[in-house]
Order: sequence, then structure tokens, then C-alpha cells
Amino acid sequence: MRKISIIIPTLDRKTELDCLLESIVAQNYSNIEVIVVDQNHDDSLDYIIGKYENKLKIFHEKVNFKGAAKARNYGFQRASGEIMNFPDDDAVMAPDILHFVDDFLEYNKDVNAIFGKVQDEKKSIDILYFKKKDTRVKLCNLYQTTIETSMFIKKETFQEIGMYDEKFGIGTYFGAEEGADLVSRLLYRKTKMMYVAKPFFYHPNKRDYNLLDRAYNFGFGFGALVYKHIKVYKRTYPMFFYWILKVLKNVLEMLVAIITLNKQMLKYNYIGLKGKIKGIVEKRKEYK
Repeated sequence: MRKISIIIPTLDRKTELDCLLESIVAQNYSNIEVIVVDQNHDDSLDYIIGKYENKLKIFHEKVNFKGAAKARNYGFQRASGEIMNFPDDDAVMAPDILHFVDDFLEYNKDVNAIFGKVQDEKKSIDILYFKKKDTRVKLCNLYQTTIETSMFIKKETFQEIGMYDEKFGIGTYFGAEEGADLVSRLLYRKTKMMYVAKPFFYHPNKRDYNLLDRAYNFGFGFGALVYKHIKVYKRTYPMFFYWILKVLKNVLEMLVAIITLNKQMLKYNYIGLKGKIKGIVEKRKEYK
């Protein structure tokens, strides 16, 4: 049984973190450690984490910085497991996933990382357009097979690739796409990763036309990701191809919004489109 390190960056969430920790206890997986990277300015998590000190090998790391990617890297530096997982603090682990991951990697020793679905349990829907069948992760299916919450990756693989780029993700200037950046870099090195079409985690679906800041941040991070990979790794395909597809999706939804007089849908897609363009412009400044 491999040792699994679960690294949880958290900020401004208490009930959600409690639910996540409870779902980890319910796994009944003995060879595990949990590292909570606490970005709160107070001691509000002390009671919650204290509840699990007799149930889990749990470490409470208080830090004075913000940023999910930086927090994940920080937790990794303190982890001792063979397999790493980095769930969102408002996710819940599906039953028996840790045993499944351990068995899968035991029988597929050439696989360096495994991903699964993330679903909104209450609405019974996937939070992304996931593939319906198990498949190998490739650049052409990146956004249908991978999401950082569901990733279980071998320690040496994560370390060798240089961990997360701390300029991307929630809490940073480029507020998204740290997961796609990491997986793309792994794929450039021909790293074998697999996607399994079963729920690994449950997470609220946040596709909501009212979340305008989220639309901009995700677009802004995506634009920056595209420029980085074209400039640094010379990967016009598939990155620019993905950018074109996502821009076209925004444009088409804006047209539908105009026809249907849906002002909020129009605003959401306009802001998302603006972010995708601005992200390229801003990331380009780093390389001048």
C-alpha cells in the first residue's frame, strides 16, 4: 500500500474543509498523510483540524502568503508520500478512491499520474465536459480528462517537472490554469498519464453567468497560459488552437445572448473574451 500525501490549500472555508477531511477519514486508507496549508490570518481552523488529529496523520501549516499553486508547492516540500493529491478545499472525496488509485498504479506501473471525474453531486452533473470512457491523457483531450483536484501523481514525477508554476492559479495575477500548465509540461516530456471515467471528487458546479470575476480570471489565466507555451515551449499547437476554440465559443454565446436578449449571458461571455485577449497581452510583457 503506497503512502498518499493529500495537500490542501485553504482560505476562508471552514465547513467545506471539515466535509473534505471527513470524506478522507471515510476512505479507511491507513497509509496516508494530510497537509493543510492554511492561508487564513487567524486561528479559525484550529478547532476543525483538532477534530481529526486522532483520526488522521494531519499537519497544520500556517503560512503568510496567498496563492493556491504556491500553497500546493509549499505542502509538497513537506510531504513524504509516494503519491500526491491536491484537492480544492471545497471538494469532497468520492468513496474508496484511495484504494482504487493504489490498485490502479500497482497494476499499471508505467503510469505516472491518474485523473478522474469531478462532479456536482447535488446536480448529478460533471463540472467539465469529461470523456465518457477511460483513455490516456493527451494534449488533444487535455480539457476533457484533467483537473488538478482529481490528480494523483507520483512524487518524483511532480518534482522533476518543476511543480506548479506559482504565477498561475487562484490568488495570483494570472488567476487560473495552473493545472493545465502542469499537465501540458508533463505531456511535452511524453509522461504517461491516464484518465478514468469515474468520479474521484464531488465539487459544486460554478457555471454561473453571474460570476463575472470568475469569467474574467479564468479567461485571463488561459490567455497567459497560451502565450507562455507558445513562447517558451514553441507549442503553437494545441495551445493556440484551444484559444481559438474558446474565443469562438464566447463569440457564439454572445450571438445567442443577443438573439435571446440575455444580457447577463452577453456580459459574461464578453468579459471572458476580454480576459483571454488581455491575458496574452499581459503575459507577453514578461518576455520583452
